[in-house]
Amino acid sequence: AERFRAVPAPVLAAHKRCEEIEARRAHLAATLKESQEHSMVDQLKCMKRVLRRLGHTNADNVIELKGRVACEVSTADELMVTELLFTGTLTELGAEQIVSLMSCLVAVEKSADSDDAKVTTAAMKAPVEALQNLARRIGQVKHESKLPIDVDEYVKSFSVQLVDLTFEWCHGKRFVDLMMMTKQYEGSIIRMLHRLEELMRQLITAARAIGDADLEDKCARGAALLRRDIVFAASLYLDDATGGGAAFGAAPPRATPIHTGAEMVETGAPLKGPSSGSPAAVASDKVGTAQTTAA
Repeated sequence: AERFRAVPAPVLAAHKRCEEIEARRAHLAATLKESQEHSMVDQLKCMKRVLRRLGHTNADNVIELKGRVACEVSTADELMVTELLFTGTLTELGAEQIVSLMSCLVAVEKSADSDDAKVTTAAMKAPVEALQNLARRIGQVKHESKLPIDVDEYVKSFSVQLVDLTFEWCHGKRFVDLMMMTKQYEGSIIRMLHRLEELMRQLITAARAIGDADLEDKCARGAALLRRDIVFAASLYLDDATGGGAAFGAAPPRATPIHTGAEMVETGAPLKGPSSGSPAAVASDKVGTAQTTAA
């Protein structure tokens, strides 16, 4: 009788209220999902409109040469890189200038002085201004295509804080001297230079896709200028024969394990076999003696 006692009316009312709330929640979740799908469809239409206006696709949404070149870039803003390629902005620059200009596309980490950064290298002022003009044009196209974007913020996203630093690095300046030019941490600079080198490799592929052999050669030389010194060392503990640590002296010879019974003796250089009187031979004799005694 205790198990089948009547449930009080307030409890039944509360249970019914919970069921109503759960049904309402499920309805709102379905409505939200449908709204998000509609929003994504609208955003996709706006993106397709941007690609058509910038010449990446034609009126039938078929990918043109510009679009195929943009597919080669994944490290930085594809639209900006493609515009730089097709407007001839990079064609007029030297290898060092191209690398320095591309640093604007990978300098994503902000520092205390990033907003007030100015380009002081005379050879880079005109290229940076051209990049900012292209950024404003792309931002305007996105805005006119109904994409939510702040044009001024989009232009500022291409930071010039590391242009001078990259230009000096390409001209052979030491890494310790570079750190005197910025307030960013060493790790941030190294990450930026590695991303920049990856972007230069993608630019080589893009230049090859449009058949610009001169630009391809410039990008290859620019990437070679980046790859040097401690920034691109595979390890600080590798000797010169393996391509790393040249500035820090050769590492000690790597120990080669020699198995002698239950023991392992490490020698300073690889040996084909223990010679008489060598440490390995002495160790081997000791192991043999110990095994004989045990027997």
